[in-house]
Amino acid sequence: MPRRFTVSPMLIRAAQVAVLAGLAVLLWRVGDGWQALAMLRAADPYWLAAAALALTLQTLLSALRWRLTAARLGIAISRSDAVREYYLSQVVNQSLPGGVLGDAGRAVRARGQAGLFVSGQTVVFERIAGQIGLLAVLLAGLLASVFFPIGPGWPAGAMVPIWAC
Repeated sequence: MPRRFTVSPMLIRAAQVAVLAGLAVLLWRVGDGWQALAMLRAADPYWLAAAALALTLQTLLSALRWRLTAARLGIAISRSDAVREYYLSQVVNQSLPGGVLGDAGRAVRARGQAGLFVSGQTVVFERIAGQIGLLAVLLAGLLASVFFPIGPGWPAGAMVPIWAC
């Protein structure tokens, strides 16, 4: 009988950490990390906090949208798993070319309950819903800019009717 090869979980974790460290170094070099750090130091901390809050809220809502979509297709995902998977997906999408590898990873990791095809559908449908939402906001902004132009600062003023809704 052939001997089965097994890999220790500790070795797998070490490889994951090594890959993560390698990607971090690569991104630091390619993205000119020192320049990015200098720009962050020069930025207004209130705007940075507002951006972090907006990104966190958007990620949480997107994760919940994915969870709802998955539930409709027969895949149960806990809130914490959905949020964790969505953050991981965003990091991968922002770090690697193509912008969809993180989403593909989400589908692969969620395949256990209904198979890869259905889990892939949950990701595709969730992303389509997100794009439709962005399109709706874009159209509302464009309509507001046409019907409520407010001079040189019109983009901010045009959003007042949208925010009031």
